[in-house]
Amino acid sequence: MIHSFPEVAGRSGLRLVALRVLVAVVALGIVPGAAAGMFISSMPSVDAEVIVADGTTVYTVTMSATHPFGYNLIENVRVLFNYSQSGLDPSRGRGYMAWGKTDANITKYGGTWVLGDATGGGRWGYMVGSWGGAQDQYITPLSCSVTFSGRATGGDGTVTARWTFLARPAWARNPLINSADGWAEAQDASTGWRQNAVELVVVESPCQTAADAPRAIRTANPSHNTLEISIHPDDPDDRLYLIRVQPSSYVRAYVQEDGSLGPVPVWRTKQQWQQTTVRGLWSETEYTFTARAVSLDGSLCPSAYGAPATAVTQRQQIVLDVTAATRPMSRGVLGQATNVTVHPSTSAGNAQHWEMVRRSSVRGPAGGLDADTYNWKDMSGTWVGHTGTPGPYELTTLSWLRLARDYEAQPVITVNSRGIGPLQSSGGCRFYYSDTSDETIAQLAAHWVRYVNHILRTYRQGDVLPPEDQAILDSIDWQGRPKLLAPGEPPTPRVEYWEIGNEPELGYPWCTPGSPVAQTPEHYARVYKKVTQAMLAVDPAIKVGPCITTAAPGRAHPWLDAVLADPQNPVHFIAYHPYGPLMHVASSYGDTPASAERGLRDVRTFLERDFNGARERVIASGRNPATVEFLATEWNVSYWRWLGTTQIRRQAHALGVAETLLVLAEQGIPHAHFWFGPSWGDGTEIPGYKAFKKAHELWGDRFISSFSDGHNLRGYVTWRTTTAEYIVWVLNFSEDRDKTAEISLPGLGSVAKVTMHRLANVNGPTSLFDRNDPPASSPVNIDWQVTDITAGVDPRNFTMTFPKATITVLVFKAHPRDLPLNTQVTLPEMIVTASYPSEGYFYVQAADRSYGIRVQSNVSGLSPGDRVSISGVVSERRIGNIPSERQITSPVVTKLGTGPEAVPLVMNCRSVGGGPFAGMPGVRGGRGLNNIGLLVTITGQVKYILGSYINIDDGTGVEDFQGRTGILVRLPSGVSGIGLGDIVKITGVIEGSIPLGWNENRRFIRTRRSSDVQVLVKSGGW
Repeated sequence: MIHSFPEVAGRSGLRLVALRVLVAVVALGIVPGAAAGMFISSMPSVDAEVIVADGTTVYTVTMSATHPFGYNLIENVRVLFNYSQSGLDPSRGRGYMAWGKTDANITKYGGTWVLGDATGGGRWGYMVGSWGGAQDQYITPLSCSVTFSGRATGGDGTVTARWTFLARPAWARNPLINSADGWAEAQDASTGWRQNAVELVVVESPCQTAADAPRAIRTANPSHNTLEISIHPDDPDDRLYLIRVQPSSYVRAYVQEDGSLGPVPVWRTKQQWQQTTVRGLWSETEYTFTARAVSLDGSLCPSAYGAPATAVTQRQQIVLDVTAATRPMSRGVLGQATNVTVHPSTSAGNAQHWEMVRRSSVRGPAGGLDADTYNWKDMSGTWVGHTGTPGPYELTTLSWLRLARDYEAQPVITVNSRGIGPLQSSGGCRFYYSDTSDETIAQLAAHWVRYVNHILRTYRQGDVLPPEDQAILDSIDWQGRPKLLAPGEPPTPRVEYWEIGNEPELGYPWCTPGSPVAQTPEHYARVYKKVTQAMLAVDPAIKVGPCITTAAPGRAHPWLDAVLADPQNPVHFIAYHPYGPLMHVASSYGDTPASAERGLRDVRTFLERDFNGARERVIASGRNPATVEFLATEWNVSYWRWLGTTQIRRQAHALGVAETLLVLAEQGIPHAHFWFGPSWGDGTEIPGYKAFKKAHELWGDRFISSFSDGHNLRGYVTWRTTTAEYIVWVLNFSEDRDKTAEISLPGLGSVAKVTMHRLANVNGPTSLFDRNDPPASSPVNIDWQVTDITAGVDPRNFTMTFPKATITVLVFKAHPRDLPLNTQVTLPEMIVTASYPSEGYFYVQAADRSYGIRVQSNVSGLSPGDRVSISGVVSERRIGNIPSERQITSPVVTKLGTGPEAVPLVMNCRSVGGGPFAGMPGVRGGRGLNNIGLLVTITGQVKYILGSYINIDDGTGVEDFQGRTGILVRLPSGVSGIGLGDIVKITGVIEGSIPLGWNENRRFIRTRRSSDVQVLVKSGGW
């Protein structure tokens, strides 16, 4: 849509042109693509260190931009006072001026500009009404001149712009410290806004005297991310002090009032700064603090910076409580958006696309904007403008659902909420709506539900259908393609989730005569109600929900609110599209590793903003958010405009993919869909695709916790029941700093194996900008490296360095016996060592004899040597309410087969039972590894006989109940001929046994059969 505006006469013959604001907030440029080597070769520089805001002194600010392919490619350069310390609040700007080749180059991001010719060529202008330009409030721009140097094309070429201006009195000490920030843009990209390292002092009159420079500040009590600062006690009380910090992610960083670091200069009194805790620091980093002073009454100009003070933060210690309560995490988070053109047989990239759907979730068959132009019955309206007969590889609903079935994915379908058009269309617009009636839209959706969830799953080719279902089948025109499954073919999956429309606040297609720019909230809510009523009448068990762009503050609320406001509207879920910040941050701050690092730090904030915003709208409507699910049916951490670009192939994108997947899992999202295509078209495995692959490989089913260092390190702890593994993801967003941390998992206990998976540059140190480029046959730069680190890691406490710009995944293969109580586990292949069905339990152990465990079950038919799979809950066997040993309760036992019996572990009597470990009891006086539950063999002399129980000792003299010596052994029935003093060999399972009056286990072995007892040497008597 194009808007025209009147021209108004401005100062000095300049034209005042009002333009529609194209980009929210300030329009600081959403320009995709790399800067192609262009850079700001000279940041904006004012011809005075101190600006006197008297309204008469003329100042000049100069900046230069250079392009390696010539200055002809440079389209505009800009200077904005105080952008970097504005927090994106235009009222904090102090003046915005630009030079461009054309007016359009200057005004392209909106706002109201005064424009004129620049001396030396091109045009110039300044913004009015925003960013400090209202009625000459802070500056009066006067002129602009430009010079060109170097080469126009084919080599380095530079544009240098100079603006003259007056500083108005309103700017004096408002604020006192300022910056002149710069922007440059070429035909292919922009640098984004760059913060200036130089401070500008703005005062009301020329400085005669400056305050004395402060002494070095005092620092104390460093932690891994904080330390205390105070102004030196000998510095004056009648001053305001500013404290600057290095290093930081900001070009200029100051301590803020709350102790955080930020780009805004903050002045406080000596008392106010006293023992301020500076937070958000990096661990193991030397920081430098310098202070600047100014008089309280403004009689003195700011001092120079004083002597520096340094302090070093400590190493970070991370404690991961694996015993914390867990919550389910869905594999549906790993899902992908598809459409009818994504057929796995048409390209390697499409095959990889569908492979990332496997056992997760898939959105389609028309996803995105085309969902609201798509007619599933004739496949018209695909890609918001299909112009003819569908191609041979375009998917019908049936073929799409077959793929969902074959890839074991849960499908999510987006239904049309706007209308349909003809299959054949022509002209530049390609598509127009021919029927937008509510009745047509509702019937189309209801028939789709009936077809997908009943007709397809009930009938096969050649069957006779009831008239109602046959009528729906007859209304489908897929140019001779199958409408039903073949006889004997497995059914397609039932579709539970149906989202109504896609982003109703967006306007399209643009060529429909009389079409509104977007559905109004009232229109969308009306259609939503009619469509969902029709769909639920067909299948009351489905789930329906609205689909919006975002529920962030100020965005898309009217459409969501309109649906939620009607209590008769069923809302089982809300679908929203939390696109990430990487492209936007690059556009605002330049496409650099530093901006990528900054964008990655913002990913979680963006995701929490959207998720919490949606929940808040549900609460505001009076509904219970616990009854509403939230689906992220489109997301891309880089942003969809970067699809197919160099940027999407970077390691930064892979880090963002991992961060997004894990945050969505933590939020409990059941389905999420990446937009669009995780790999490259020719099959090149870009880092983001590799991140998806590893997530598929190592995805857990329970989410435990997350952690952060407050800056560039993120971590997530998950649990996978089927493999008894704790999986710890650690992401380092930093471009230039490795991160070392002390990590402990105190509740984990022993582990069978620790494996490290790391996504990094295989040829050297990793950068956020490293990438894998096509063709697919090219050497790989970024890849996973997998290392067994079991020998070097004690999960109770270890130190590890996480290299810059990498993803590290630590997989702790736990012994299920050692897991926290109430953990749901699966023991995939265990060996039965003893079975007592009449007593309701049996024992199993791992093939490597690393642990054994009691299973509380009276299942019959098990014998030593049987192989079984067990799913159940880790619990604690208690004797007299005292913990004795770990066991599996509520088990599901599956017999897998029979094999050789387990080989017993030979040990001396003192080693039996071992010491306590990971909350598990050992035995009295026990030391070493806890081995309760294992099949063992001991040899010793019979010291005591009581019925079917004997004590044997091998000379180690272990203590038993009532002063007896030796290990208590329970003999099987039918064993005779054992006498006191005999030397015997005993095989059996170590069980928990707590005698009366004790509060811990004694050493106790239960034999299974007579062959477990062998008399080696007879003593000759009882």
